[in-house]
Amino acid sequence: MAFTYTLLTVLLWSTIATAFKLALAELSPLQLVAWSSLVSWLFYLLLMLLKGSVKMAMIELLKKPLFYLTLGLLNPFIYFWLVFESFARLSAQLAQAINYTWPFVMTLLSVFVGKKLSRKNIVLLCLGYVGLLIAVTQGNVDFYKEVNWIGVVIGLVSTLTWAGFWILQSAVKAKPELTLFVTFTISVPLCFIALYFKEGISLPTLSGLGFSLYVGLIEMGITYWIWLNAIRLSENVARLNQWILLTPVISLFFIAKVLQESIHLTTFIGLGLILIAILLDRLPQKRQRR
Repeated sequence: MAFTYTLLTVLLWSTIATAFKLALAELSPLQLVAWSSLVSWLFYLLLMLLKGSVKMAMIELLKKPLFYLTLGLLNPFIYFWLVFESFARLSAQLAQAINYTWPFVMTLLSVFVGKKLSRKNIVLLCLGYVGLLIAVTQGNVDFYKEVNWIGVVIGLVSTLTWAGFWILQSAVKAKPELTLFVTFTISVPLCFIALYFKEGISLPTLSGLGFSLYVGLIEMGITYWIWLNAIRLSENVARLNQWILLTPVISLFFIAKVLQESIHLTTFIGLGLILIAILLDRLPQKRQRR
């Protein structure tokens, strides 16, 4: 059953890059953050109600209000705003490649919590970012003239935000879905306050609402819950994490077929180096647990 959940997770998350681009044709990045976050919050609220955990979530929030405020600011508010801004400026294949460099940022940030970088860590970091450079330049000598560097920088900053969120979140002993319910409870009002002052709040078109529903459930909501169930049922989480690395590869198929993007050879090479670096970085952890 764990393997079935994992494959379903891979399939659903593989559609996200394509869904982002389609949604951003209807909504601004901030609109998409606000409405999709609301959908996710409603999903987690339903989950908490079914489990009878709403009171427990509020108690958890009151224990560390500033801590959870920080988490709520980082994700989904700031993180997804940056991700959507990046996708709005870049091709889906490039924005996705940048997004998958967040494990390298987490490795770098771990230095600030006392972890030392090994020689292997440094080599794999270099390998991953060389892969990103290949994906960004697309083998073009004049790449610096053609690349939307604002989109690239925004995408890189989003990986910093995501890695920071998960490092902080790892210190929480509460169940992940309970923590996410609390952070979304904080973040959703912030999203709509920002939307009100920046663009004004108006109900999206029917298709815009549909895309918000899809992004909110598939990226932020139900798929994550499916993934958590896969982890709970599995006896080998490291192997499941390896299967998840298929997500960006399968995603290129949807990007090509639905968005009609021409997938560059450099995208395959660059993304391949990024995924190899992530995989090699995880292998020692698997051996240490045995």
